[in-house]
Amino acid sequence: MKTFKCVAWVILFLLGSSNSWGSTQWVKAAFDKDAFTETKEYLLEYVPPAQVLSLARPLADSRLNASNGGRIMGVIRDALNGNGISSAVAEIRRFESDELVDTVVTDYQGRLLSNYLRPGRYQVTVSKESYIGTPQRVVWVERGNDSLSNASLTPPVPAGQVRTTLTWTHETFGAVRDVDSFLLIPGVSGPLGYRDAGSNYHGAMLDHDDTNWVGPETVTILEQRQGTYVYYVNNFSDRSDLQALGRSGINILIIAGSEIIDEISIPQGTGLTYEVYRIIDGEFVITGGYDDTLPTY
Repeated sequence: MKTFKCVAWVILFLLGSSNSWGSTQWVKAAFDKDAFTETKEYLLEYVPPAQVLSLARPLADSRLNASNGGRIMGVIRDALNGNGISSAVAEIRRFESDELVDTVVTDYQGRLLSNYLRPGRYQVTVSKESYIGTPQRVVWVERGNDSLSNASLTPPVPAGQVRTTLTWTHETFGAVRDVDSFLLIPGVSGPLGYRDAGSNYHGAMLDHDDTNWVGPETVTILEQRQGTYVYYVNNFSDRSDLQALGRSGINILIIAGSEIIDEISIPQGTGLTYEVYRIIDGEFVITGGYDDTLPTY
């Protein structure tokens, strides 16, 4: 018996529609697969007028709602400019069984919101053509709550370069408002940081600096030097709260070419500054530790 994975994409064009932006209509459809043993129902979501690509998604469990289920929400942004990415595809799977339970397409601002899900652990991956997809990220869904899963996507990195992306959560989750990225560069006295955003600083660049929650903050090493690089993040805005950095849901991706080298989360701890990794003569070393002696100007 053959096994097939079927994903149905639907582009719905409503030319001349009088419906206003943001209205949503639902269509129930049955797909009869000749070589298969079953017929499944899907909901096809579309937003007129023809500006959002929608994906056939598994039928929501009508028994779930805000009283007995939870949802996954988030914003998907371009790591190089901070703009929301529309039509990115988020797949949500049960952690234990890998069963696909929802597929969400981001809106024109890069926002995603799942159907109501049963409380428990889920894996979320995000992809978009011409971008490097995210690794599986574990998200806990709680009854009556919306769980946050923000992410940034980057185009492939040119050969010889290394890119680091930083995202975090929102104020409603107790996160730091402004988390800053810093990079110490071999032979340079001061670090690359927010003062140098958008400019080539000794062969490295802070591509994007986000000052109001979520991120991304993105650092790219354009030309690697011999010696030791040190990448670290700093709680810029909430200086009186020494535990805030560790509860901000910080997620860091290290990328070379089209490959994600590593994914790092900052744990609970005490301090304003956290060292993430070093590159020592081209070799990556994940250091991971709070160290408020690192320079932040």
